[in-house]
Amino acid sequence: MVTEASNRRDFLTGCLTGLGSAFALWVAYSYTLAKNNGDGRLYSGIITNEQKGGVWSSDLSGGTVRIEELSSRAHEIVAIENRQLVLVVSRRHGNFLQLRKEGSLKMVSETLNPKGVFFCGHAYYDAPSDTVYTGETYPDLQQGGIGRYKIVGQQLVRMGNQLLERGNPHQLYFGKSTWVAHGGVITSPDGAGKKLNLGKLKSKIIYSARLSKALSLPQENGWMSLRHFSCHPQSLNIVAVGGQDYNPDPLTRENSPMYVWSYGAFSQLSIPVGVETGGHIGSVCFDTTGDFLAFSCPKKNKILVFKYTPTAASYRFYDLWNWRDVCGLARGHEKGIFYVTTGTGRLLRLDAGKKTNSEVRSFNFSFDNHLLST
Repeated sequence: MVTEASNRRDFLTGCLTGLGSAFALWVAYSYTLAKNNGDGRLYSGIITNEQKGGVWSSDLSGGTVRIEELSSRAHEIVAIENRQLVLVVSRRHGNFLQLRKEGSLKMVSETLNPKGVFFCGHAYYDAPSDTVYTGETYPDLQQGGIGRYKIVGQQLVRMGNQLLERGNPHQLYFGKSTWVAHGGVITSPDGAGKKLNLGKLKSKIIYSARLSKALSLPQENGWMSLRHFSCHPQSLNIVAVGGQDYNPDPLTRENSPMYVWSYGAFSQLSIPVGVETGGHIGSVCFDTTGDFLAFSCPKKNKILVFKYTPTAASYRFYDLWNWRDVCGLARGHEKGIFYVTTGTGRLLRLDAGKKTNSEVRSFNFSFDNHLLST
């Protein structure tokens, strides 16, 4: 286990202050997810020393690095492998989607947000339908929605959207099944992002293609906002979900339990006494087999690892790692392997099964938000 001093990078100082306690859920439901047989590269948003947003790519050994500057911060990078492209999604309240060449990151095209529409940082590409789905918020309407785009030539063409009650849908999956982590936050119509309904969020996981069916958090969890999830790679009918708790009570925020949500029923996902999530689950990731499950907790500089226990048919706490400002998580191609990025510029390789890690490379910039592996 590796331990570093706890300290956030200056760029994010205050950005997460006052956010509530984090939690994690895994949701069981039927779906099938194909294996990722990509070209072995990593992608992430970054923050440069000049405090500018950018996008980064390297091979799995940290070599053949490509970096391109952006007009603002990126939140998620999405693979569009059948077209040898990646999609760069701007951070909420975001105003751009960019298609770039995989590997080289050469700009192909940029699509700006329509009037009154802001991107929430996440998107999903469904190859069979050649469709890009985007999480969106509409402050004037105090609602959220899912945007739908087709790739025509080298451009994204907006085909429409579907409204959701309340705002800020986050991570998305559209394929043989549908998953949307719907945060439920309503923001101010001035576009400044002020949250208007904390304590009454009614966050939920949407699981139908028509966006009409959902598993909602109980009313007493009105401070919790579902944000990020990971689909089990071997179709064991499991989705792991993490979120953010805005509860103003520090004791509740730091020590709220983690949950298991199976077929609509709650049970607690046990973690050791004294382990604090810090109010924010940054990323959620299964390994390539689904035996291991990891959550990053940036505010507490931790990665929590769970392992599937067949006799109990559940995930149980397995290991804990401490890295300063850790957030990005992506699965490797082998069992138990995760790639990890930090706000201090570190790229690491974690072997959950062996409980070992190694630093792949250290960079002179800050990794920002999510990590994609292909």
